This record gives sequence, structure tokens and C-alpha cells, in this order.
Amino acid sequence: MSTISSQFKKLAKHYSNAEIKYKHLKPVTLAQWMLESGFGTSKLATENFNFGGLKWRQELEGIAEKVQYEAHDGIDDYCKFDSFDNFIKGYWKFIERPPYAGWENHVTTDVEYIKYIGKIYSTSSLYADKVIDLIPEAEQLLTNTDKEATGRLSQQPNPVSGIYKVRFYTGDYRDRQMDANKDKAIAYVEHHFNSFESSLASYSVVTTGANASSTSLNWGRWYAHAIAQEFGTTVGGSGGLFVGGAQGKGDGNLRYTNMPAILLEPLFASNPQQADIIRSESGQTRLARVLVESIQRFFPDGGLIAFSVGHKYKKSKPRDMGAALAGGGMEATYSEKVLLIAKTILENIETPQTSRQIRVIKGNKELLNLVIDEDDELTWDPVRGLLQVIDHS
Repeated sequence: MSTISSQFKKLAKHYSNAEIKYKHLKPVTLAQWMLESGFGTSKLATENFNFGGLKWRQELEGIAEKVQYEAHDGIDDYCKFDSFDNFIKGYWKFIERPPYAGWENHVTTDVEYIKYIGKIYSTSSLYADKVIDLIPEAEQLLTNTDKEATGRLSQQPNPVSGIYKVRFYTGDYRDRQMDANKDKAIAYVEHHFNSFESSLASYSVVTTGANASSTSLNWGRWYAHAIAQEFGTTVGGSGGLFVGGAQGKGDGNLRYTNMPAILLEPLFASNPQQADIIRSESGQTRLARVLVESIQRFFPDGGLIAFSVGHKYKKSKPRDMGAALAGGGMEATYSEKVLLIAKTILENIETPQTSRQIRVIKGNKELLNLVIDEDDELTWDPVRGLLQVIDHS
């Protein structure tokens, strides 16, 4: 956990209650301000209420005033704000300017948003990734900036309109599970990617605790098979499961939970083709959608979902990022990205899924969602490009 200025904590508290058009983008924008202001410690932030590194633009007249400031790239005109309110208004006014035209077509997820505006906001190719890495910390800060006795930030779930709330848990694995138990989470997901010495290894598998419930087993099995179907691979373990882990590895990651819990290893970081999928935004979205569908299927009424990023944020090994991906990148970085996309999707689900559905998805967009009877039969004719729903009633 980084050292955060008291002024920045006040900004986070103010922002958590602020009315903005896309509320689900609060964590990613707060993470961006963390990065830009050095967690609220920069002179631009402390003296000018400018937490976003916003340079002066004419469109911000009336919200900000122009001041000279020397940043890493030299002296320039920057915005000076007189309140948190005006800074927040100023940031969104800044994004609404012509250089960011089309940004509202990229707000489905926080990751999609920052990847779109990040390449304009900064010349650094790593800018979006740096912001994404700070999102879980921003999530914590938005909910409650009061320190608990343990010295960690309290993480009550964000107020969202959907039936699911998602919270990320950090610390050593047992501590994460105990915290999720205290919060009465209804389900626990830890995300990893697999790795093996052979670059040809390719299967989907889910680990459950040795003491796993039948819900955990059925949930994990469904997820493993759904991933195999989605990515054209096979399932590993016993029907897609390692119960108690592979030679015990992974059991301790789950065995202390009071709720159904699964550890995901959908693809191989060591497989070059699968590593490319893991790194791609479309691949991350596909992985997130399968996870979301599994949660909707087994926990249809909603509730608090606990997310854990495998390897990352452990107190015992704070530098652990898991396996290296073939071609570059680290396992935990992309596990976190998948979970962040899943979080956004889940928290925007407003009603339980109570019926059988047919969906047509192109890329990241859902083109069709049709409710059909449980007894209807589906047939696909690739020659005619025809999906038939056959009613036997």
C-alpha cells in the first residue's frame, strides 16, 4: 500500500459521493490521479488542487485559472482549481475536448476507457498499464479511507446499482479468505494462469480446496469446460478439476473460505499462442465474460463476490507476480486485468438471470439477447448461416 496524502484521501471521499455520468469509471480515474499527483504529494496537487496534471486549456475557463508550473517536461501553463468539485468538473471537461473525441464509445469497462484516453493523455506506452495496476488501491480508497487496526485500508464494497458487488482482497492468501468470510461474500474467485516447461501445454483447469462444497466443484467444472469451448482447448485434471490442488498446490489458497471458492487457470502463460490471447484486450474480455457467466449461473440472485489476484499483493512475497508470459509480461498483471473487466460487467447487471438465453456477441459487443424456452432445441446451419430455435411443444 502506497503512502497517500491526507488531502488525496479527502478527494477520494469527495469523489465517492460525486455525481458523474459514468460512475463505474470512478476507480480508474482516481487511479489515474494517483499516478499523476504522486498519491497527492505533488506541488501541483497540494497548492493548486490539480491532481490530474491538467494543462491549461481555454475550455476550462470559469472552472480553473491559469498558473505557470514546472513539471518534468518544463515550464508550462497549468490549471489551478479552488475546490475538489471544480477539479472533478475540470477533469471531465478536459476529457470532453476534441483530442479525446470518441471516448464515450470506450466506456464499457474501466480498462477500455484508460487504454483509449491514455494514449492521448500521455506519451508513455506504459501509461495505461501503470494506471490499471493502481485500480484496486483506488477501489479501496473510494470506499473508506479510515485505517483499521490492522493498518490496511477498509474495503467496504462500492455503492453500485447492480445486484452484484465486487471486492478485491489483498494480503497473504489465508488473510484474504478470512477477510472475505468476515464480509460474508457469497463466492470467492482467485485468478491465475498456468505455466509449464513445454510451450505446447494447453488445457483449462480449476483448483478447488480439498474440503470443497458441491457448488464449488460444479462451478469449477462448468467454468473449465466453458473456457475449453471458448478457446478451442481441452480440460485438465479430473474433468477440469484439481480437487485439493495439483499435488496440494493451491489448496491453501481456498480451504479457509466459508463460501464456494475456485482458483482459475484458464490458459497457459508459457504457451506463445495463449500468451498472445492473454495479452490482448479481446482475450481478456472473453475470459472475463466466461467468468461472469459462471457467476450468474451459480449465484443468480447477486451478492458480494470476492476477487483475489493470484501471486500479487502478498505480504510474505511482495514482489511475486507469478509466471512470465511467453513474449513478455507477467501472469499477475493480466489476471488482474481480467478480474477488473469482470468486475465492471458484474456491477452493471441489474436483474437476476432467470431464463434461458441466446446471445450473439461480436468482439466486445452483444448484438442479440433472446429469451427462449428451456425445452427448445437449437440447431445451427453454417451453410445457410441460420440458427434455428425448434419448439417441440
